[in-house]
Amino acid sequence: MLPRSIPFLVLGDGLMPLLPVVLAGCLGRGLGVVYTQSRSKDGHTKKMLKKTKILILCTGNSARSQMAEGFLKSLDPNLEVYSAGTHPSPQVNPSAIQVMKEIGIDVSSSRPKNVSQFLKDSFDYVITVCDDADQHCPFFTGQVKHRLHIGFADPARAKGSEEEVLVVFRAVRDQIKARFSEFWESEVKSRPSVHER
Repeated sequence: MLPRSIPFLVLGDGLMPLLPVVLAGCLGRGLGVVYTQSRSKDGHTKKMLKKTKILILCTGNSARSQMAEGFLKSLDPNLEVYSAGTHPSPQVNPSAIQVMKEIGIDVSSSRPKNVSQFLKDSFDYVITVCDDADQHCPFFTGQVKHRLHIGFADPARAKGSEEEVLVVFRAVRDQIKARFSEFWESEVKSRPSVHER
């Protein structure tokens, strides 16, 4: 079971009366909800609920992290999900594209990205999916609220015929689906998307 994050609150001017209601809701669901407030030029205030922002890290960003990104986006299109690699490959593994297509998720337009382009960004979660990325996770100058490791074997190391390799990719795909579905259920399900009132 993945650890539950502690609910966190960012309160702007005038939101203090909402604290008991918001806190009760967070604790009841085990979810973190961020409330922010801004003022428009005409003096009206806008209350906003911020999207959960997630970065998934692997070494090559060609298979496991791409599949995990695809699953999370399919589970909840309101999530802001990215994936990257510590040493990105030239392209997404064709076998990863194929096994994801088999279950209706298209990652064919994705491209491996270097984690360096995200180091100044802030994330609610940075999740490593391979041991190498976990051990060599770079330092983020942006705020990272939660860092998790959800590891999987590298399907790109599979040997044999094309079908034998696909069997391994399907097995890892199904493991990723199960573990990230658990993560979504326990950590971010029902988290409100950004809106203004």
